[in-house]
Amino acid sequence: MEYSRALLERLGALHPRLWSGRTFRWTFQGIPPDRANSRGARWSPPGIEALYTSLSRDGVLAESDYLIGAQGIAPTRARNIHTFELSLRSVLEITDRMLLARLGVDDDALRSVDLSKCQLVGGAVERLGHDGLIVPSARSAANNLVIFVNRRPFGAPLHLVGTEVLPAASRKGT
Repeated sequence: MEYSRALLERLGALHPRLWSGRTFRWTFQGIPPDRANSRGARWSPPGIEALYTSLSRDGVLAESDYLIGAQGIAPTRARNIHTFELSLRSVLEITDRMLLARLGVDDDALRSVDLSKCQLVGGAVERLGHDGLIVPSARSAANNLVIFVNRRPFGAPLHLVGTEVLPAASRKGT
């Protein structure tokens, strides 16, 4: 993926910060809680390994409810909500909507099924060497933390604090 000089300069002008805390992630039963996505998703182009997490339990439930609903098929496996504790050394927080718009991601692009504008920003953040990105959720008022697996500092593990199992029929509307 090619990144414009202007985008790299705008992102390069932002100040990364240390981030430490709890984050939430969902998987279907049987999928390892720390399995990274390398196929591409909202903030990571294909080929960039990322873990998608939310800074709130309600946020991760909203994200999973949306994805399950979009598939149109009721899942047969239970959903796991994992709680992690972790620390990252270089995280960009891009939650301000005006800043996102200046980077090419307006509210429509944030919610769109066309992920290209978000992927462009997330891919550029990873290319600049940051190990995480905090962005607004497209599905709730929560913020999400996208962890770029290849950038996570050596020896900075994800500490699994706990896992809550939700039955397959616990999706909204079922």
